[in-house]
Amino acid sequence: MASQVLKGGRPTDDEIAAIRSARAAKKAEQETSEETCEVLVSQHELKYTFRDHTVTVQEDWSGDGSPLAGMQWLGGMGLARFFDDRARFPEGSLVGKRVVEVGAGCGMTSILLALLGADVTLTDMDITKAMPNVEANLVGDEAARGRLKVATMDWFAPELERFPLPFDIIVAGDCCYQVRHLCAPRAVV
Repeated sequence: MASQVLKGGRPTDDEIAAIRSARAAKKAEQETSEETCEVLVSQHELKYTFRDHTVTVQEDWSGDGSPLAGMQWLGGMGLARFFDDRARFPEGSLVGKRVVEVGAGCGMTSILLALLGADVTLTDMDITKAMPNVEANLVGDEAARGRLKVATMDWFAPELERFPLPFDIIVAGDCCYQVRHLCAPRAVV
């Protein structure tokens, strides 16, 4: 079902449920890999091991809130790995940096950046998917919890003035797409 081209706009609820089911089955088949340090704990809980931290992401594929914000997208994982690279960011180089992540979804990158010492503003249109991950990963680390703020931000409204500039780093992963293109017929070459 996931490879089927959907025609005529938005997929039906049954098609979405089938796609999610297929994705969950595929994830359940994946093996633990030391190269990605990704360990499947359950159908919806993922653990990522970084140089000095482990971040657990609870995916929420339910229909509550934004289903897009409830999945850990590969772009977020890639961004987190990028910031965890000591060759690019030596120990302590992110301490005190002002960072805003737009479209943070589950919040993994923002959580890691706060653990690495950055002052982070995590934003998304629907922050309900990120909040449990923020709380679970920063419990007991009040310093990191104090460095991470969570705020809703609708890209289609003039809300940027709510976020005082300057930021040292602006982060976005898997954010530039249009729903109509996700469902549009594509030629396979």
